[in-house]
Amino acid sequence: MKFRPNSKAQERFVLDDVHRVAVALGGRGSGKTHANVVKCIRHCMDYPGAKVWFVGPDDKRLREGLLEKFQEICPPNLIRERRLGDKEFILANEGKIGWRSTDVLAGLRAGEQSFACFDEAAWAPYNQAQRAYSDLRAGLRLFKRRFWCDNDWISPDPWVEVLETGSSSSFIEVTYKQQLAISSTPRRRSYLNELLEVPPPGVAIYQLHTEDNAANLTPGYLDELRAAYPNAAEYAQEALGEMTGTDSPDYPDFDTKKHVLGGPGAYNLVVGGIDWGYRNALAVIVMGFTSSGAAFAIEEWGGSHIDLDQIVLKTAELQSKYGIRVFFCDQASPQNISFLNRNGVPAVKQAVILKSYRTAAVLSRFQKTQAGTYRLYIDPSMRQTIRQLRFAGEEVDDPAKLREVKSGKPDNDYLDALEYAVTGGERLLGNPFIPVVGRESHREGSTQQTIGVPFRFLG
Repeated sequence: MKFRPNSKAQERFVLDDVHRVAVALGGRGSGKTHANVVKCIRHCMDYPGAKVWFVGPDDKRLREGLLEKFQEICPPNLIRERRLGDKEFILANEGKIGWRSTDVLAGLRAGEQSFACFDEAAWAPYNQAQRAYSDLRAGLRLFKRRFWCDNDWISPDPWVEVLETGSSSSFIEVTYKQQLAISSTPRRRSYLNELLEVPPPGVAIYQLHTEDNAANLTPGYLDELRAAYPNAAEYAQEALGEMTGTDSPDYPDFDTKKHVLGGPGAYNLVVGGIDWGYRNALAVIVMGFTSSGAAFAIEEWGGSHIDLDQIVLKTAELQSKYGIRVFFCDQASPQNISFLNRNGVPAVKQAVILKSYRTAAVLSRFQKTQAGTYRLYIDPSMRQTIRQLRFAGEEVDDPAKLREVKSGKPDNDYLDALEYAVTGGERLLGNPFIPVVGRESHREGSTQQTIGVPFRFLG
């Protein structure tokens, strides 16, 4: 197999043997699927007996993407048998490649693999992409295999040990590298975009541009692409493979590149925020304040159908771990607050009642200071909070676009807990948030607007 990379990024993606997950983000016609298949064939030839999954958003894109490309560039003698009914290729070196689409329930939970290719991952529905990513990572557990293999396919690599040599075949033991290779054009609101905005450990991202692959495209294709996507953001996504951010109506200043950062570990004050989540999930946020007043969201915890005993155990654990002075809680359930206090967890009602003031308090901290810094940062591990910040206040026409849509808008339980912690911590620091807002006064059936009336929480 010959491979001539069209860019350094494509070459590094194909040759990446280190990261658990390697991602090729590319525009249309950038060669991302080609690179993914080349990477897979390289794995199959280097590791005899490899077991591989091919995955796509649906059967059509799977067949016209990974499968067609694999049969086009794979060395002909590597494929021993095509079992199309069973959706698998049997390889001459005792390897096997199976394929599924993400819309097949539980279709990716069978067996164990050494390698997996997920093509156009951003274009699978959110829940399907999330499940497929989790299943594929969990399936990467093929560690060693012992089997008879034709001598022609046994490579002199350190991970291949010949246990018994025969005239035409030998009994070998192979120790496998395990990797998930993803190739996709990004897509707003996709699970892949969310995952890669704050990449977890072990994930490497390579940017492939359509322009780099111009020699392999039909004449005029790039001009057609520019005409099809005259908007700069759309062109950046469709041709440059760049992730376009989401500016939420409530938090337009929130930027994962600026505000997602681990904290210093030592704080002058640590508080908690709790949203009881009757219609949504329970959410708990831990917030630390430094001596300069900067706030760091440290940890999140929550879920559906959690009883009070579990909440007490977890909040007591967090209090001991971080030295939390008090939890500021949703006032809708005073009995829950009393229950926490009776069990040794200090808890009070939220410091600021009106949602608009709490949102303004958090929003102001995402704005840059004169020193070029910010006054609120979110730990990279807090993926639920980061997600809800990105979509806060946004109406959703199609519920399939978001995983937890209820009544046409995303959930905000972690955001509420975050706001309780921020405004409560400010109050304890002696610096309660005082936004300047308008106030309506009703006089003889008319409404007059008074500007510049300060609001202060009086407790």
